[in-house]
Formats: sequence, structure tokens, C-alpha cells
Amino acid sequence: AGLKAGDEIIQIGDVLIADFKDDASQLMKGTKNTKINIKYLRQGQTFTTQLVLDEVDIKSVPFFGKIDAKTGYIVLAHFSRKASNEVKDALEKLKADGATQIVLDLRGNPGGLLNE
Repeated sequence: AGLKAGDEIIQIGDVLIADFKDDASQLMKGTKNTKINIKYLRQGQTFTTQLVLDEVDIKSVPFFGKIDAKTGYIVLAHFSRKASNEVKDALEKLKADGATQIVLDLRGNPGGLLNE
């Protein structure tokens, strides 16, 4: 898209970020293949580019690993249609790696689908 780390987005579509009081990321949401014009600053110079929106797969289990030789750790960030499969996969990998006990971290989890 032309954007690099350190670039400052100053305009999304027709909206100046300085005048926008809400979460500016809301301006970059929409249906797949929607084109959004972006104006940004890089080292004092103004540039423009166009982003094309695509689907983003947000994992319910963004991290899992071992705390010590026996203890596995799984972060369940939110419930979704794929949450049970992601937790199951993480659990199986941790057990295969020698985990005999699991810490399931639900901090910050807002809840979600009841059938998951």
C-alpha cells in the first residue's frame, strides 16, 4: 500500500484525522474489495495511497506456550465459531510437548457465542 512503520495517517477518505473524535480505525472498515484513499505524512512530506479492504481472520487463541516443564498456557481472547477448535489444537500441541496442567487465560475476554 506504500505505508511504512512511522508514517502518520492524516486523512482517511474525506475525513481529516485531526477533526475525527472517535476511533479512526472505524473509518477503515467495510466490505471486501472496498477502496479507501489514505493521505499520510512521511518525514514531513505528504503522500497518498489507496488501500483495498480484505477479510481479516482474527484468532481466538492468539498465543499459547509452556510456562514451565509441566504447565501449558493458552490465551482465549474471545469466543467465536473457531474458538473451540483453536483451543483444542493448542491443548493437543501443549500435551504433545509434555504439558500435564493448563492455565486458560480469559482476562479481557468479552464473551461471545454461547454454543462455543
